[in-house]
Amino acid sequence: PGWSPDGKTILLSGLRNGQSDIYLYHLESGELEQLTDDEFSDLQPAWSPDGKKVAFISDRSITTDPGIVTFGSYRLCEYDMESGSLSVIPVIPGADIFNPQYTPDGNSIYFVSAATGIRNLYEYDIRSGELNRLTDFITGISGISDLSPVLSVARDTGLITYVLYEKKGYSIYKASPEDFTREPADETFTDLSAASLVPVNGRNVPTVVDINLSRNPLTDESEFSIKPYAGKFGLEAVSSVGIGVGYDQTNTAAAGGVSFLFSDMLKRNQLFAAARVNGRIIDAGGQLVYLNQKSRLNWGVSFSHIPYLYIRSFLTDDVGVIDGDSVPLTMLVQMEQRIFQDQLSCFAIFPLSKQLRFEAGASASMYSFRLDSVNYYYTYGGSYYLGENRSQLDAPESIMLYSAYVAYVGDNSYFGLTSPLRGYRYRFQVGRTDGASRYWGVIADYRRYFFFKPVGLAFRVTHFGQYGQDADDYNNVFLGYPYYVRGYNYNSLARNRCPDNSCLGVNQITGSKMLLAGAELRLPFTGPRRLSLIKLRYVYSDLVVFADGGLAWHRFDNIGFSLNPAGEENIPIFSVGASVRINLLGAIILEPYYALPLQNRGMGLGHFGIFISGGGW
Repeated sequence: PGWSPDGKTILLSGLRNGQSDIYLYHLESGELEQLTDDEFSDLQPAWSPDGKKVAFISDRSITTDPGIVTFGSYRLCEYDMESGSLSVIPVIPGADIFNPQYTPDGNSIYFVSAATGIRNLYEYDIRSGELNRLTDFITGISGISDLSPVLSVARDTGLITYVLYEKKGYSIYKASPEDFTREPADETFTDLSAASLVPVNGRNVPTVVDINLSRNPLTDESEFSIKPYAGKFGLEAVSSVGIGVGYDQTNTAAAGGVSFLFSDMLKRNQLFAAARVNGRIIDAGGQLVYLNQKSRLNWGVSFSHIPYLYIRSFLTDDVGVIDGDSVPLTMLVQMEQRIFQDQLSCFAIFPLSKQLRFEAGASASMYSFRLDSVNYYYTYGGSYYLGENRSQLDAPESIMLYSAYVAYVGDNSYFGLTSPLRGYRYRFQVGRTDGASRYWGVIADYRRYFFFKPVGLAFRVTHFGQYGQDADDYNNVFLGYPYYVRGYNYNSLARNRCPDNSCLGVNQITGSKMLLAGAELRLPFTGPRRLSLIKLRYVYSDLVVFADGGLAWHRFDNIGFSLNPAGEENIPIFSVGASVRINLLGAIILEPYYALPLQNRGMGLGHFGIFISGGGW
């Protein structure tokens, strides 16, 4: 940011929705005026002494094409405050220019450029078009990053301060304009060839690399043969995919998986493979995905095998034999229906900007079925638990489904230590399924993140729904998954021994439609000093206080807005609790949590679990 000569406004470069432009903030009115508005990056603005012009850098060049996401070098530009016109100054094409600053008389512009391979200070005369190089340092005028500020000019005296890299560090120097020797430079010449290595001791003595290069000069580029790029896959990463362990007063449950990412050198082609087991071997799943990112239109194909589990419970009377005598029994029957989805799909992603994109896809899926009966036996009336058995029943024949979808997606969030910290994410999707079943699918997901140092607030509202004549047949959602509503472990619900149906059942929080809401208070706990309460170099973590809520249903007429879980109605569930998210070397996020389910009959006081994922929602 820079104060205007009259002190009434502040000039700044701002990033909004991934687009960097020049803005003017009016101190008296509080109004923010946007000076540039386009798809190019406009950075490092500086006032002219009279306040009539603004110099800045921009990637406006003939090699910049946002359509194929390629960007050229930073050019020197000037904006006229009165007319609103913008011009690109044709100086040192092909080399980046940084930190433009006007001289006190406004007739020249200082800037830093590596036109000859090393960053040095230049002066451009606006009236004559003459270009002079003022320094010839072998280490260069540079900061920690390419866009770090390295140059400042006093508006009244013309005193120049700059940052020089030397002796393995950065030093600030000051000088008057008369201290520099002006060497004429060709404003059209750039030398982007490899530069000599900088000597550590500061003396310009030949290095081993320089000597070897002189003995073995580089071959003329005309003698090189040009071949098409042929990428080869190599292993990029190995990580977990949602491993979880949980226990309470009734039982312990575990699930886990692993994923592999392969890619070529330019990441134009990527291959993702994942496998996951959830309890039993028959509940194992996997996925194989190929993604092509050679052009702006990304596309891919995938194959997956995914199991889904749906449970229906009812009570019945039975007769058993105990010590040779026939006795009446009460039997709680849980029918476990498994649906196995084998899917072949294709998809495409078309980015509109760094934050916005369209997605589309189509798939063919085969669904096969398995039906198991799990019987829990009690003394008549349900006073004492006696035992259980399991048997496999006849299941329906396999069927085929064909689907297609389109989606509009936005994401400008900034990731913190373990979760998004600031910005938004949303996804609006509609799809159609035909074949053995016909229905429409809808996803509306919106998330918002705020950061008020030292704490962050996160909110989300999500609706997933399948609508139509066959909407309830497949892809039912279970709200007890820790990513949705924590504290309602599946096995805890499945083993709630309430013969009178007064306990919350799995079916009451499972459905073809889901409405989900959540809020989190996130406190960066350990990590970098500028962000966390406790500075730790290798352990990044957040303390989280959460409130989860959701409703899953099949039919609207079966929704009951009650906190009492007795009965068969689909009711909303809520939980509150706390967790610690720990970033394990940037690979996975480990989250031990303790949740208090508000509909907790038969589940004890609370639920402790460990959830491992790629990060908080």
